Amino acid sequence: MIIRLLKSDFLSLVNNQLAVFPGVGYNKAMRIGWDVSAIPYGTGVSRYTTNLVRALVRLYPQEDYVLFGGSFRQLPLLKSFASSLPSMPQIKYYPLPPKLSTLLFNKWHLSIEWFMGNLDIFHSWDWYTPKVTSGKLVTTIHDLSAIKFPNDTNPKIVRQHRMALEWIKKETAAVIAVSETTKKDIVSILSIEEKRIHVVYEALSEESKVKIVKSEVDNVKKKYSISKPYILAVLSFEPRKNIRRLISAWRKLQNDFDLVLVGKSGYETVESKEGIIVTGYVEGKTLAALYAGAICLAYPSLYEGFGLPILEAFYYEVPVVTSNVSSMPEVAGKAAVLIDPYEIDSIRQGIVRAIEKKDELVKLGKERLKLFSWEKAAEETMAIYEKVVSEK
Repeated sequence: MIIRLLKSDFLSLVNNQLAVFPGVGYNKAMRIGWDVSAIPYGTGVSRYTTNLVRALVRLYPQEDYVLFGGSFRQLPLLKSFASSLPSMPQIKYYPLPPKLSTLLFNKWHLSIEWFMGNLDIFHSWDWYTPKVTSGKLVTTIHDLSAIKFPNDTNPKIVRQHRMALEWIKKETAAVIAVSETTKKDIVSILSIEEKRIHVVYEALSEESKVKIVKSEVDNVKKKYSISKPYILAVLSFEPRKNIRRLISAWRKLQNDFDLVLVGKSGYETVESKEGIIVTGYVEGKTLAALYAGAICLAYPSLYEGFGLPILEAFYYEVPVVTSNVSSMPEVAGKAAVLIDPYEIDSIRQGIVRAIEKKDELVKLGKERLKLFSWEKAAEETMAIYEKVVSEK
């Protein structure tokens, strides 16, 4: 089936090749390829891809966009995303399960042009890195957690990430880092020259902007048996999220507050008991209602590439306590209480201060949120495309 799909694209490849000859079907619009395979999975990368592609297509409709969707089970979601865009780009769907994509792009390093035809730009993420022969490769690196914390990460994920990063280091014309912190990690860990790395900040996803009324907050509290004012933590259950220290800090406050942990399961296991409520992964109105009802967001992570829950809390007017390390101060600025994530008492004191300074922090958070937008991210990303295309 895959061979048949590749053959069906052969004429497209030949036709696109004509664009390299002056005067023969030349189109001044850039032909921009995007790997949108991550969109169905509900991760930060999913939200980044969804919102940045949407903003690019809306702001720069004159460009020729071609979306690559490699997925075995999630093709309907990819098709739904493509049809939701302001102007319908071309999209190439291939039933590629993750293991096959790893073989094709990270191990065998096949050319993406086999699937999409010639391109001026192909924008990949830091999970699959195909070869780009006709144009320039631009890659977004979201974080290097698998490389920095290999003992806390599934070994298969570490191997996969290392393979992709090796190709990124060798072949990418431009690397987009989602924070200055990530840029510094890329330089120090991957030894990629600074001149190839561009910082483009993420923003609050459109999907996160859900309007909530009081009755919906009351319903979600009832659903999860939340009986006290609660501290919210939105995270994945892995050691770098610092859950154990957060729980220890909360223990000294548990007479007054519940602790609600929201996120996907991972290397660590926490059970609901004695004021700790574990909801699992939630999204949409449920997540929005949990934010809206929280007394504060506790985000004492040891390492992040960006830190989207900080912006989400700003939107829902919830005071934030977060770490004074990694990317968190960069995102939060002066709109959050910063703590030492390695000190339990610092976390506890930070939670208390955030609750006490709610009005001040909420006001600062609303102003801080205005600094991050997908329109700005799209403008900066397009400038990178234009720069690398103009370079020999």
